[in-house]
Amino acid sequence: LSTHVLSEAQMLCNRVAILHHGRIAFNAPIESSQALMRVTFAHPPRDDWHPGLDAIEHVEALGGGSYRLRVVDYASAAESVSRFAVEHALGLRELSRDASPLEQVFVDLTCNDPVTLP
Repeated sequence: LSTHVLSEAQMLCNRVAILHHGRIAFNAPIESSQALMRVTFAHPPRDDWHPGLDAIEHVEALGGGSYRLRVVDYASAAESVSRFAVEHALGLRELSRDASPLEQVFVDLTCNDPVTLP
């Protein structure tokens, strides 16, 4: 499969190669377990807020009340985070799927590299 739609590649393939300037810049298996969710609270909780919430494997603080969650199941994680936000009056501002890890790899590889034309 050759595509520019990285989310499709992530769903359909088990390995990906990214070409950049005509060379292979990335070639590795895709980890399908990397389901990511982004959540933002108006009133951020303490740093240890996530243990015990359903379907959440890991939480990364992004600042400004935003967090990236690695989840097992989007629906279960969304429900548990929503319930937690309401119970603790946190003001849930955002709850969405985060960019795919593959898209982040692509951005990291290509966005900070100036193109030099011959």
